[in-house]
Amino acid sequence: MKTAAILLLLSASVLGAQQLPWPPPNYLRPALRGQIRDSSTGLPAAGQFSVGDDGRPRGPVTGWPDGHYILFDLEPGTRVLSFYCPTRRRMGRKIAQRVVKITPTTDSVVDFTIDTRACRNARLRSWEGEFRGHYIPGFESSDFEPCTPFADLRGTTYEYERQVAWVSFKPHAADHVKPVETGGEQYPRIYVRWRANVLGPGSYGHMGNALYRMMVYEVLEARRAREGDCR
Repeated sequence: MKTAAILLLLSASVLGAQQLPWPPPNYLRPALRGQIRDSSTGLPAAGQFSVGDDGRPRGPVTGWPDGHYILFDLEPGTRVLSFYCPTRRRMGRKIAQRVVKITPTTDSVVDFTIDTRACRNARLRSWEGEFRGHYIPGFESSDFEPCTPFADLRGTTYEYERQVAWVSFKPHAADHVKPVETGGEQYPRIYVRWRANVLGPGSYGHMGNALYRMMVYEVLEARRAREGDCR
């Protein structure tokens, strides 16, 4: 039995959605297609889809505003489809699982019902405080990995995301960190303790890879990282 995973990026509403041809013309077979509905409302769950083996993207997929979905060019056989909450780059928490059979010459039509209420969005917040952790500067990098996670994101769409902040500095605050960076390393790892304002969760920094944004206004300590810094 082969295992695949589907990531659902669910929109807030499907009312008034643009009507597109269904099924789409000229797609590669065999394919799995059907419609997804929200069990909590009975309405179609609009979205976009990503399919993969062991969580890795593996093929072209399409989502329709009226809840229809199609997965092209699948290998025939029995598959376990796992449905996950939407997240930015990876699979979020699993909310449903179905076993389906892909036939070699015709479309397999399977409709799904999922409870989208299981996908709770983490509340955006901003706060100030003293933080300690590791700062990694470098080319297209200004990451801060906190010793203590910024928030408890279990049960949210960010549950499996790394809690990393993209760092910016108030004028002169970076002066206390720059001397530690000089050592020839491309991405030095620096233990820091500083005061900052944090915003998140969201998508910040280079390519939106950081879950939080951090503005540092006072550096209290900065030195090369050592084993056991965060104990």
